[in-house]
Amino acid sequence: MNARQRYNARRMAEFNARKGSEAAAGRKLEEAIGGCSIRVLNAVAVPKRKPKETGSICMPDVAIYYAGYRKQSDVSARG
Repeated sequence: MNARQRYNARRMAEFNARKGSEAAAGRKLEEAIGGCSIRVLNAVAVPKRKPKETGSICMPDVAIYYAGYRKQSDVSARG
């Protein structure tokens, strides 16, 4: 590691430490003002997702594949 890389690593470490302390102070301030933790605020703010309704428009055609007595040529995707 040369001097330039050490300088950049030191600078990045200082930046990350400053950023982390500012974020922690912001979280503490939010909790003091709001009275709720960040996790609670995020849980309340996230909208509920609707359950995905899956269905098949080709359900009548599925019976073709389950019928074992049919010929393979009748079941072919080529028509």
